[in-house]
Amino acid sequence: MHQKATNKYLTETRFMFYCHVKIKIPLSSSASDIIDHCFDLMDDIDRSYNSYSAGSHFDRINKNPGEWITVDNNTIWLLNELNRIRDLTKGIYNIEVMPLLRTWGFYQEQGLNLPQQREIDQILDRIGKKGLEMNGNQVGICKGTELVTGSFIKAFAVDQVVDFLRNEGVTDAMINAGGSTIYAMNDEDHQDWKVNIPHPTLPHHNWLELPLRNSCLSLSGRKNHFIEINNKSYSHVINAKTGYPSSNHQAVTITQSAFKGDILSTAIMANDQDLQINKKLEQAFEGQFSYYVVPENVSDDAPNFIVC
Repeated sequence: MHQKATNKYLTETRFMFYCHVKIKIPLSSSASDIIDHCFDLMDDIDRSYNSYSAGSHFDRINKNPGEWITVDNNTIWLLNELNRIRDLTKGIYNIEVMPLLRTWGFYQEQGLNLPQQREIDQILDRIGKKGLEMNGNQVGICKGTELVTGSFIKAFAVDQVVDFLRNEGVTDAMINAGGSTIYAMNDEDHQDWKVNIPHPTLPHHNWLELPLRNSCLSLSGRKNHFIEINNKSYSHVINAKTGYPSSNHQAVTITQSAFKGDILSTAIMANDQDLQINKKLEQAFEGQFSYYVVPENVSDDAPNFIVC
């Protein structure tokens, strides 16, 4: 990612959400304080909602299966939005996939073996019965169910940073969360940022360069996030309807909302069997995003975005 504007910028990078987050804003007397506040916002969201953060709302839900856990309004809003995508994709996208990830060995360092079909079927049976329930501000999951926030939580934090920057009068900025959630803010003096999209399979090779203006690019791919079992690679993105890692290589969305973009890119990446699901997403979010998806057979040609 690079920019051609002549403005001077203050850039800072910190590690959170298990990735490096870079924020770049124009240099000014208050720029340092503004960036500090941006990272404070993200740190608060990381601690409060990340399923990997001890004591967060999602962590408390996970650690108390079979019990009602009282959570805040943000958690309820998040779950309602996530459940909407789950229903639109007929369960292909589902944040209850953590047991599947564990069964496939994504949290093991050695001794990986293909899971037995009966193990997968048992997990799918729990997910299919909607192991997550809500009643007002109370949330409960059944035993054997575990929620994972990796597909959306850093993007939710990026949206909060964008709102804060706009309220502070910042109109030119870049927030890059791990290279997979990149939000560009632009004004008339700096009309876009140039963002490189990596090739889905070739290492150290960019596929295309895109101008990004007042929107978010979200990328889901398996090139750097996979496991190998018997010399075959398996994506970290699971199709929660089949129980198997997606055979797709990459999905990219461009949206006004980082949160929406990260969810949609993950859902489209996970969907490797039913193209009509993508059509349903296009209809449900008409005019709100564009995307492409790279299936198992990768073409040498850079893809064309589908504009919804």
